[in-house]
Amino acid sequence: MKILIDSSTLYSAIAFPKTENEMVKLLLEKHTLVITRYIEEELKRNFKESFSEGRKKDILFELDMFTSKCEIKELEDYQEYLDLAKEKISKKDAPILACAMLPDIDYLIASDKEFWRVDCEKAKVLSSKMARKILLSKL
Repeated sequence: MKILIDSSTLYSAIAFPKTENEMVKLLLEKHTLVITRYIEEELKRNFKESFSEGRKKDILFELDMFTSKCEIKELEDYQEYLDLAKEKISKKDAPILACAMLPDIDYLIASDKEFWRVDCEKAKVLSSKMARKILLSKL
């Protein structure tokens, strides 16, 4: 399965490993995790703003290690779904939803409740809790 993970979930997994890290590691073992270049850049920006220099260096290293194990989608991969996504969710989250609409993406794991309320049959959105229950129970 291909699973897209939003920036909030990844932020928690990398910056605060006790929260989401175990789930992400288990998913990496059995599934293909996907992020977008947009998510990667958002994470870098947020980490640079949130942490001291010493901690920032370690966190950015962890991000690089994580992204090296993921499939990265570029804007051109999901561009055709962007207008529809903008109709369904806030402009800042539209690129993530657009990527989740790709036919090869099985699930989007999102911490942001805005994603959970989206009415879009092209995207299957799970909270972290539901992802643990549905995806990790299959391992």
